[in-house]
Amino acid sequence: MRIDVGLSYNGPYLIKWVKTNKKNIVIGFEPHPQSFENLKIKISEFPKKTRDRIFIFNYAISNVSVPTSKKFFSTGVPNTALDPGASSLLKPIKLLKNSVVETFRVRVIPLDYFLNRINYKIIEFIKIDTQGSDLAVLKSLNSHIRKVHMIQAERDCTDYYDKAASGNELDEFMIRNNFTQVGHTKNKLDSLFINTLIPVLDFVPPRFIIVIRKFPKTLGKFVIKSPIVFTRTILVSIFYDLNVNLHIYFLRLKHLIKILLK
Repeated sequence: MRIDVGLSYNGPYLIKWVKTNKKNIVIGFEPHPQSFENLKIKISEFPKKTRDRIFIFNYAISNVSVPTSKKFFSTGVPNTALDPGASSLLKPIKLLKNSVVETFRVRVIPLDYFLNRINYKIIEFIKIDTQGSDLAVLKSLNSHIRKVHMIQAERDCTDYYDKAASGNELDEFMIRNNFTQVGHTKNKLDSLFINTLIPVLDFVPPRFIIVIRKFPKTLGKFVIKSPIVFTRTILVSIFYDLNVNLHIYFLRLKHLIKILLK
């Protein structure tokens, strides 16, 4: 299962995920009503087997205690010259100060409110792009953050949104929750974090392709900063790709890796 928080009007991550891996269950959240409607049209054009693996919701995600509604700052709408991708629960400031075209109320939930209601074992990957609210999204996971293997989050929007968390605050929160940072995107705006406590062999292994495709220059840092997690991930990913009957050999591999790591 993968989760995309902040789909925008074209959901590039969600669409890539369902196209590149036919086993992915993808869940997405987008608060902007017109962006959400545009996404529904895009998804309706997919084959039924693909559509059945996609679940999108017209909600904003934030660290609220119960479902509520909040003011939303819209910077545009789809199919116009105005880009809705900078819309946010936080008020745009400085360079984005004059970008708001309208404000309205949106429904807001914490991620744990949703996750408490579904049956899952591990979340392979969460991508967050909420224009300044990424840390609030992470905090809303509460205890569920322990079941997330990889997280990509926007680093620092303090120059663009009022009361946005800083990159240092994000890093400190992730470290406290046993994540290690293994790299950035090319534009340095997003960071990739790996959960160091998840025993990778206790679930269907994460696709190492996530790191290779999105962060091709950070593999060396991954090895240096977290060699055990790296070793588990690469070995299990290779095994997963080579063995159709994963279930049969699963426990044997788990035992072998434990011996090697000792």
